[in-house]
Amino acid sequence: MRQTLADLRTLYDSELAPTLVEIQEAREDVKRRALNLSMILFLVLAILFYGFTHSILLLAVAAALAAVVALIYYSVGKKKQTNRFKDFVIQKVLNLVAPEMTYDREDYVSKEQFKKSGIYTASLSSYDGEDCFSGKFEGIDLIFSEVHAQEKVSSSNGKGGRTTSYRTIFKGVFFIADFHKDFRSSTLVIPMAAERVFGRSIGRLMKKLNFSHRGLLTRMECPEFEKMFAVYAQDAIEARYILTPNIMERMIAIQRRFPGNVAFAFHDSEIYIAIPLNADFFEPSRQLDFACVTALYEQLRLFLDLVHDLNLTLRIWTKT
Repeated sequence: MRQTLADLRTLYDSELAPTLVEIQEAREDVKRRALNLSMILFLVLAILFYGFTHSILLLAVAAALAAVVALIYYSVGKKKQTNRFKDFVIQKVLNLVAPEMTYDREDYVSKEQFKKSGIYTASLSSYDGEDCFSGKFEGIDLIFSEVHAQEKVSSSNGKGGRTTSYRTIFKGVFFIADFHKDFRSSTLVIPMAAERVFGRSIGRLMKKLNFSHRGLLTRMECPEFEKMFAVYAQDAIEARYILTPNIMERMIAIQRRFPGNVAFAFHDSEIYIAIPLNADFFEPSRQLDFACVTALYEQLRLFLDLVHDLNLTLRIWTKT
């Protein structure tokens, strides 16, 4: 770890620092230009509006219009510099820690992959994401990205009509990796707080101890794991083949590391991990310095280290 941080410092000093200075200056310039634009636009509109109408109300309208235009200008300019940061800095840091992986700020884990996990059964009306990392890390095929999945909810407004809103099903990082262990059935491991995390419909299914096509509730011989998770398996024998005592201990550690309720699925010899997060990751901080780069590095390691946390690089099983 120390050597990697030393390499990160070398990368920062030799390649990242000059570009970060440019991006920081460009962001400050956009801020100044937006402020000047708002002032000039307000003066022009104020002269036009007040000169013809002498209305104080229209002066307020002029101020609001100037603020909106300046805010749009600032948002566009800031977004441009954020994209520049991501395309250059994130890719450089990724090349350092995982040279066989690629980064695409506009891509994300597909809706099909998300649904294939079987973790969430709600009908998805809105699905998007960003910041996709994919490729090989220490010989393991994996992909992860930020994902925001929502379902449309209709309800009565009490006046004979209906209102429509969107409810977040999942917001966070969705991670998929080759488990390097053959299995033919599906196993779902969800936190015991599933009714809060996955919605009332999933909670009701849990209480019935039946996930239909997902399988039946399967008891595991680990009291701590049983308190934290519920396991639903299509094949109880295969579920125990997958969820060894060592793997269960590692899953408990992962659950404790993240603030949300982490869910796991094992399907088609892959592991799916849904990690709810409220904060947006992989974004530049206000001050673009080595601390910002270090924070980005630590965020990447947080998810890349799941490969080590689950011992996926230990090839004691042979896949056919």
